[in-house]
Amino acid sequence: MSGGTIVVRFGSDLRLTDNPALHHAVEEGDSLVALFVWAPEEEADWPPGGAHRWWLHSTLEALSADLEEAGLPLILRAGSSASVLADVVEATGARAVFWNTRHTPAAKEADAALKQSLEEAGTEVRTFASYLLHDPDAIQTGAGGPYRVFSPFWRKAKGALEVGEPLPRPAFAELTPLDDTPPSDELESFELTPEAQDGVDWASGLREAWTPGEEGAQGALRDFVADRLIDYVEARDAPHVNGTSRLSPYLHHGELSPRQVWHTVQGWVQNGPMRKAADGFLEEIGWREFSYHVLHHYPDTLREPLNVKFESFRWREDEEGLRRWQQGKTGFPIVDAGMRQLWHTGWMHNRVRMI
Repeated sequence: MSGGTIVVRFGSDLRLTDNPALHHAVEEGDSLVALFVWAPEEEADWPPGGAHRWWLHSTLEALSADLEEAGLPLILRAGSSASVLADVVEATGARAVFWNTRHTPAAKEADAALKQSLEEAGTEVRTFASYLLHDPDAIQTGAGGPYRVFSPFWRKAKGALEVGEPLPRPAFAELTPLDDTPPSDELESFELTPEAQDGVDWASGLREAWTPGEEGAQGALRDFVADRLIDYVEARDAPHVNGTSRLSPYLHHGELSPRQVWHTVQGWVQNGPMRKAADGFLEEIGWREFSYHVLHHYPDTLREPLNVKFESFRWREDEEGLRRWQQGKTGFPIVDAGMRQLWHTGWMHNRVRMI
């Protein structure tokens, strides 16, 4: 079926390009509702922290501006996804709801329940893959089970990998505006900013370090490929060097898709040294794939070790030591520098995280 009004629920896909749910909704629908639901309780034990909330506020501002430029408002609502979607579908007469798949255990559970409730009410639901290069079920061992070790996983994954071209920005001009747009909450009502959370603006370092939003994500990718990718394999291990991609928050929030990263890096390669650098970096995208593969098949790893022998790992109970570590005051310079970097920018170099 085509035509009618389609609701696109944004989640971990806060971009207009290479967004399958948005792309297909624009292609198949007459009218479109762009919706973001603020439902942190659906993250269960992993609600967003302060820096995550600051980023989300900034990227929702950017997404809203991008959609407004295309003639489409972003509807913001706080509440359970089920109640919000039911209300928006009823208010607009939408025939379908499209969204891109989320992959954390809590989000998958919430989305499965949401899909069931919408379909029981007679609303079509379609979901699309955009957050990963692979479906987590697609890569299996010779015995037909999931992988627990990265190297064999990535060898198998690379051999099976067919990364399609990123989707272009949709042709929004072909849409028919709704006669009556559903009301939207004010973004400020979500209380995502530091001032709303804590009564003080502690985010100056984050603003200096990052530019949230799809435009900022594309700029970060271009800068990395142009300036740092050629030296990535050697420079990534040096915390004092700006040698990593710093793309992780953009991938996390979906301002950038792994498919866009993959094709941009592959398109940069022109010779042997470039090939080595590209393969070294794309292997890190492979680690991201592997992490979600493990999380999909072993969801208890959110709270328990994958290797059971670590269940008997001895932890030191030291509240004062914990506070000194959190504040970057342990007396170990590399540890304290990493924690100060984390406080200031919301990010810590990978090698320092491993200490």
